[in-house]
Amino acid sequence: MNTTALQFYTEYYQFYVQDAETKATTDAPDFWDTNESETNRIAYGKGLLGITVATYAEIDVTVTFCDASPTANAEASFIVDAPLQIESGKLQILNCTGFDIQFEKEIANGNYIVRASSFKLETVSNDEGDDYYTLEIWPGEIEKPTIVKALVKK
Repeated sequence: MNTTALQFYTEYYQFYVQDAETKATTDAPDFWDTNESETNRIAYGKGLLGITVATYAEIDVTVTFCDASPTANAEASFIVDAPLQIESGKLQILNCTGFDIQFEKEIANGNYIVRASSFKLETVSNDEGDDYYTLEIWPGEIEKPTIVKALVKK
């Protein structure tokens, strides 16, 4: 496994994971504006994922590349698996709204599953909290985002 820790500022409660040459855009009408993207805390298009976060500020994200599906972390507040197709040989993580590349890695072209896990969401109040996020990425194929662990609201 190959792990990288990131910390970056992002706005509008989101950041992006994408193929470096995706043609999909975050402003497409069917990207964020669906009940599914709200429920799943993730939006997706061909070669592009929008990850929902709980704060409008600096966030901590750990990225891990795995050989196969990892065990879901029981400590997570919410977990979703989503499909990501790579055609350029490069995966990127970008902030919102600057679309600045926060991370880039050369990987083989093909289909991947990205597991986005959100931690300590219950600590967030008025855009402040101890929330953090992990992305686990491995070769595989699924049709659409699938919730692995739902958010329990109190």
